Parts: sequence; C-alpha cells; structure tokens
Amino acid sequence: MRGQWEDVKTGFLGLNTTFDELDGLTADSDDAEFRRRRTAIATAHEQVTRMRTAEENIETLARMEHGDAEVRRRELTEMHEDALAAQVSLEDPTLKEQLGALDSRILDLRSRLDSPTFMDEFADLISAHRVFVEAAQRHLYAESGVDESEDEDRRAPAVWESSWRPGYGYGNYIPFGIVHSWHSQDQQAAESAASSSSATTGYSGGSFSGGGGSRGF
Repeated sequence: MRGQWEDVKTGFLGLNTTFDELDGLTADSDDAEFRRRRTAIATAHEQVTRMRTAEENIETLARMEHGDAEVRRRELTEMHEDALAAQVSLEDPTLKEQLGALDSRILDLRSRLDSPTFMDEFADLISAHRVFVEAAQRHLYAESGVDESEDEDRRAPAVWESSWRPGYGYGNYIPFGIVHSWHSQDQQAAESAASSSSATTGYSGGSFSGGGGSRGF
C-alpha cells in the first residue's frame, strides 16, 4: 500500500505541468478550446480523483485501526459473505469444510469488535482467507477445464480505486468474489472461442467445393 500511495503522490505532484497546460481555460472558453486541451483535462481529473479516493481509503483503514466499530463490522461482514460465496461455488467437500471453519473465526471476531488484538486477528484472517481463495481458484479452473487468463492487469483493487478495502493486496490477498468473476470471464471467453471455431468450421466445410475449383484452376 505504501508503494501505491507513493505512485498516487507522484502523479498528483506532477500536475503542476498539467495545470500549466490548462492556464487560461475558463468556463467561458469555447468547445474547440476544451477539445484541444482534453488530454490535460483528463489527466488532471484522473490524478485528482486518485488522490481523493486514496485519502478516503487510507482514512477508512485508520478508522479501523483506531477501533471504529462500524468499519470493523462492515469489513468482517464482507469477508464473511465472501467466504460463504466460496463455499457455495465449490464442490470439494474438504475445502468447503475448511472455509466453514474460517467463517466461524470471522464471525467470532465480528462479535468482539473491541478486542485489543483486533487488527492482528484481522491480519491473520486475511492471510488464511488468501490461502483458501488460492485453493478455491485452482479448483474452479480444474473443475471447469478452462484455462486461466494470463492478463497481467488482473490484481486486487489498488488503494486509489473505490473498490479497495482494508486487507486487499496484503500478502497478495484477493477476495474470492473477484477471482470468481475472473473465472466467469474466462469461461465466457472459452465458450465464445469454441462457438466461433464451430461456426467457422461449418462455414469452411460448405465452401470446400468452391475452394477446390479454385485450386484446380
């Protein structure tokens, strides 16, 4: 997270040059002028939004560390729901049982929001959940026979994104919900590819006679 925050700060501090490019632009400027500076406008909007969102997310983490019961309950409830979703989606009985045991620990901590060791226990739950999510991910792809995409952009939401939550990225932790959505995308891509291949093969088969004539010529 510190590395991501440095990226956000670097981008924000670099806006001095961007704002120089926007010098003289006002609400009364004509549309052509706005279009001419659209790249600088987009850059400024992106960097300001990233900074504001990152600050809000870090504030959420700080509130959690300092005992905010509402934040702690919300984050544990999300983890609880994620563990339930994993149990429902998997067929492996051993993994389902282990996820059930983990969920019991999540609910136990949710009943002790004022625990002096809350953050340490939360970190332990994140670590354990990460292990089970990785196992669940392997099972999903093995059961479906679908190949996992090698898209390097697949990662946990960064601290400058609104979907970020405390714990995301800790020890490479990604919740099951995100992994499941990736698997669904890969399934759809595989089905589309198979359908396209089938359609292409059928079309080619119908055109072989014409193709043969061309080759004979």
